[in-house]
Amino acid sequence: MARKMSRPSRGPAAPPPPPARSRDITIKPIHLLVTALVIILVAAGLLVLTAYYEGQPQTASAPPPASAGQGLQVQASSGQVQQIPAGGGPIQVQPGQVVYPSGANRPDSTPEGFPADGPANAPVTILEFSDFQCPYCRMFAQDVLPRLREKYINTGKVRIIWRDMAIRGPESESAGAAALCAHEQGRFWAYHDLLYMRQQGQNEGAFAADKLKGFATEVGRLRPDLYNQCLDSGRYLPAVKASTQDGQNTLKLTGTPTFFVNGQKIEGDLGWDKWDDLLKTATGG
Repeated sequence: MARKMSRPSRGPAAPPPPPARSRDITIKPIHLLVTALVIILVAAGLLVLTAYYEGQPQTASAPPPASAGQGLQVQASSGQVQQIPAGGGPIQVQPGQVVYPSGANRPDSTPEGFPADGPANAPVTILEFSDFQCPYCRMFAQDVLPRLREKYINTGKVRIIWRDMAIRGPESESAGAAALCAHEQGRFWAYHDLLYMRQQGQNEGAFAADKLKGFATEVGRLRPDLYNQCLDSGRYLPAVKASTQDGQNTLKLTGTPTFFVNGQKIEGDLGWDKWDDLLKTATGG
């Protein structure tokens, strides 16, 4: 008789597991309101920051002083650029040749190499012809120019361009050439300000060569070897003389300071109040 194979008893079948519950998430209106407010506040903050920085004057800094491995550049009135050796040695400049520090891609200079302060696209340009020994020029430099910088130049409304008008003797020419040596290394305006602080008498030694070199040390951020070589060579004396002749012969200027505000000629020191009124009108406020 055949046996049936026995199988283990399974017992009663286990009930199926309960279905997984899905968690209901309720988004309340207050949540949507808070999220929207956060997004609005973040966006408003970004807009405020963007407007602030776009409204700031984009003042590009002058080129840093040359390091031991760098040379500098000068350019002749013809536009030809020449390299100054990094070691500060002499460059090939013909006697009497008019050269200026290269103004290529420099915010503190015109393309011709004239020192400048303020953006090139400013709506008002002041062209200044001055002498470092002139007492009225000193009054403008010390009483008017700092306010003009703060209110008009640093805010992008005005650009000022310096031209030498060295009519008071050899120390005027020496000081002008020394300031252009500082301009080579991007420090014209700091040197300019110090020259007017040290102005004393006329051709009495205030701007002797040793003092001009000392001023460069006071100004700082200048390589002394390049600066001293520039000053000793008289590199920029022809440029100072040529600028003076241009003022006298071409523009028929007879005194300093003389300014051209968008081409309008202004002679003498006006004082800050008159300058402020003039520039408010010229810049539209």
